Amino acid sequence: MKVTRLLGSGVELADGSRIAAGTVIWTGGMRASALTEQGSGQRDPLGRLHVALDLSVTGAAHVYAAGDVTLAATDDHGNHAMMACQHAIDMGRYAGHNVAADLLGLPTMPYQQPFYVTCLDLGGAGAVYTEGWHREVKLTGADPARSVVA
Repeated sequence: MKVTRLLGSGVELADGSRIAAGTVIWTGGMRASALTEQGSGQRDPLGRLHVALDLSVTGAAHVYAAGDVTLAATDDHGNHAMMACQHAIDMGRYAGHNVAADLLGLPTMPYQQPFYVTCLDLGGAGAVYTEGWHREVKLTGADPARSVVA
């Protein structure tokens, strides 16, 4: 059911019914920049461009992409980069190197980022720190917020 209005006491749905709530959390979802639609290349349902291992855009010669606009494999196990800064920063390094290599006629480097972590800040309750693509919890409470440095 579609939420059509945010009220002080909850939300109103498309059919006019209301759901009472003291707190309403809205998430808009994630989607790649509309800039990706300006060029050629295959896209996933989130609008991310399919890229080869060196972050070159599939079907677009001499075009490289990095960050939230890419559907990029991170390893040989079928994992893909998340739309998050920890992946975008590394992808930018690889893409920048590969653009220069391509211009100079040198070999490009395959992007790899097999290590994945999350640190969820829970305010006064501390944090939760996970590792790996299955998000294995490694630390909870105040420790992750104080001791984990990206």
